[in-house]
Amino acid sequence: MAHFWPISSRRNTTPLAEYASALLKIFKSAPDKREAHRRSRAVLLDMAGDRRCLRAAIAAQIQRPGGLNTRHFPSIGFPIAHNPHFSLVANSFQPLPSRETDITTNSIHHHGHLLLTTVTTFGPGYEHWRFTTPKPTDLTRETFRMDLIDREAHGPNHTAFVDTFMPHAVMFPRSLTVTFALWSSVHMVTWRDHIKRIPAIERQRERLRTMAARLGVAGTLRLNPQDYFDYYPIQGEFKGMCKRIQFGRGPNEDYLHTLFYILQETNNEDLAPDAQLCARVPVENPRLVEQLSSDLRRGVRFEGRFSEGLHWLDHMNFKRRSIEQALEGCRATVLQAHA
Repeated sequence: MAHFWPISSRRNTTPLAEYASALLKIFKSAPDKREAHRRSRAVLLDMAGDRRCLRAAIAAQIQRPGGLNTRHFPSIGFPIAHNPHFSLVANSFQPLPSRETDITTNSIHHHGHLLLTTVTTFGPGYEHWRFTTPKPTDLTRETFRMDLIDREAHGPNHTAFVDTFMPHAVMFPRSLTVTFALWSSVHMVTWRDHIKRIPAIERQRERLRTMAARLGVAGTLRLNPQDYFDYYPIQGEFKGMCKRIQFGRGPNEDYLHTLFYILQETNNEDLAPDAQLCARVPVENPRLVEQLSSDLRRGVRFEGRFSEGLHWLDHMNFKRRSIEQALEGCRATVLQAHA
């Protein structure tokens, strides 16, 4: 496909490194972060259309120390780039066993001061909803009203942007879908961002976040305090969650089965780890990896897994119709108030 930006011809760089370098140039030259995201769309679209990129992201995860020892999550992520200006990751969204596409993969949620631009690189995509800023209606009951900005099919060759504090929701896809997600703070880069990328501080990120919230300095450090980031529909309105209750991490066995499912679905079976790789990169379940690799070579069909008791929560997974009914209730409340 035609590229909208210059690609280097240097031989010793991976396709991921080249795209990440192009994005970094944009972020360093743009007058603000929203403009950086706008300018990055062309690069992300080219990246999504370059099949080498998804393959390279999966290969990097398999070869990364500890990459095969990960605990399971409903959507597996493959890190691509992480620097003071932005983070770039490949996110996989597997379908439900029932193949229903009118159920949310997560709560209606926002990302605080973070900006997100995402593009679909593999699969049919999913339905994506964006909402207006929640307005409290009864804080004793933690209820809010909001309205719908738009709902779109986030499929191939489509970019989606989620602004700061903008609630959004994703529906399960009908088959495996992988996106490239570009994240950044809305704030321009300062010394704080460089400090937060120091490995020792990265490893203590969650503990520092908790301490900052207790001390009341989260705003100064820009650590994204966790209050009312998540919402779910109830009768005629939305319930806010002051304290996040997220999916638990499932067993490594489920993660490995899902990883091999992704290898098969994306036609990257030849990336399956072998005994030599497992010897170089310590693996928690080498026998299972060997068995899954053998099954993959024999053409055994895989399915992605959801860890039982951990990857289904009523406040995270709810029907499209429940959202529609809550929106209708919010609109009715506003009309009554102005009657």
